[in-house]
Amino acid sequence: NRESPTGVVIIEIENNSAAQRAGLRVGDIVLSINHQSIKNLSDFQELTSQLTGKCLMKTLRGFSVIE
Repeated sequence: NRESPTGVVIIEIENNSAAQRAGLRVGDIVLSINHQSIKNLSDFQELTSQLTGKCLMKTLRGFSVIE
């Protein structure tokens, strides 16, 4: 019995945004930022509001985990 990953699904990417430059795609699931798990939208918003430069983001795209 495998648990489903928790994270935030990307539903829109703005042109010329940091997300677009980072290579994120609609449908990607952000699992963690800087090794801190994302469980819900509040976690995502809190962690991204603290970013000042590059970060390590772990995402799920289809069946592949991308870091």
